[in-house]
Amino acid sequence: MQERYDNGSDELRQIVREVALSHIPFDPGTVIFTPVTDRRFHTIKSASKQYGFHPVTTRKFAEAAGLIDQTANSISDWRVVMPVEDVDRVMSEARGYLTDGEARAYLNAERTLWSTITRRGYVKRAIEGSRELRLGPMFSKFDLDDLLSRMQAHVTSNFEDGDHLSSFSETAHRASCKFSEILDLLFAGKLTTVKLDPSTSGISAFRLDPTEVASHTTLPPMPGLSAVEAARYVVLNIKVFTRLANCGVIGSEQAINPVKRCRQRVFSTATLDAFSESYRSLHQLASEQLKAIRVIKRDLDLANVEPAFTRLEVGATFYRKSDLPT
Repeated sequence: MQERYDNGSDELRQIVREVALSHIPFDPGTVIFTPVTDRRFHTIKSASKQYGFHPVTTRKFAEAAGLIDQTANSISDWRVVMPVEDVDRVMSEARGYLTDGEARAYLNAERTLWSTITRRGYVKRAIEGSRELRLGPMFSKFDLDDLLSRMQAHVTSNFEDGDHLSSFSETAHRASCKFSEILDLLFAGKLTTVKLDPSTSGISAFRLDPTEVASHTTLPPMPGLSAVEAARYVVLNIKVFTRLANCGVIGSEQAINPVKRCRQRVFSTATLDAFSESYRSLHQLASEQLKAIRVIKRDLDLANVEPAFTRLEVGATFYRKSDLPT
């Protein structure tokens, strides 16, 4: 706009200037009759330039804060207009956020333990809905400090040289439990021995008693044998045994492995004994009768004894004991 110095038009110029400033994101220093001193609006481009974030990241911050919606995705960065006060608030907060790696380093936490903390929600992401926005995980220092304070509130006594205590990872290994189980016990106040090693900091400073943790987390033994143990019990090749189990010939049930903490197929000795009493493999018959397998097979064929399961079906030939000639 061309500036004209006509005293009779000052009021009109002021109106035009105010309307322009109320609708267009002018940068400070822009001359509209007189220089613009304060910014009233930000665009994605100007906000990213001022706060040092990539425009894509700036747009995601703005959408997460509700300053814009998905309809703005089709509008260029220069034309997305937002109130400067709201942008300053959101972007100033974003400057203080820590990335996933920075947050882990800030708390001095091991990678697997930190993964458990974030996945189980012991500390929240700074931006709700960041996954939907494809925005990397970010955390505020306030929330991280709060997490550490809540953990330190359960410290029971001072650390002394000679204490035979372990870190989180060592405790999880020696007690055969998950990090989440230890954290749940800690926050529930169920651990009577929790200390801080002054030689380190953050979460790595915590020292626990693995024996005490194990007393809370040890699972009962599995109600049966694993597949390897069961195959050895009935004297069968593991591959043959597995195919028999998959076919349902040998029944099984699911149980929690007390060490690995995962579901696993187990076999009761009663089921295995019932199978051994009902079926014999061609190899077992040959061993029991001290004859060659081909001789046993020829004699059974001559006696018109049909196999219960063939080699093609389960990897070995089995006969029902009730069908065998006496």
